[in-house]
Amino acid sequence: MGHLPLQDLLAMSEPLRRQDPLAEQINVPANPTHFWKYRLHLPIEELLEEVDFNHEIKKTVHQSGRIQVY
Repeated sequence: MGHLPLQDLLAMSEPLRRQDPLAEQINVPANPTHFWKYRLHLPIEELLEEVDFNHEIKKTVHQSGRIQVY
């Protein structure tokens, strides 16, 4: 199973995503010495409190049938 970058999930929520999509870029392909990195732009505690967002992610994962969600 592949991985889905956190910023892709956050992009599903207008209030949580960054307004500038380029700010979500994790690397600069034209620069071979630029290492991949990502810094979450909001505290993890705030993300945990986003009940509607977390419910939507849980529902999406469950509907995919790829993993069981409790």
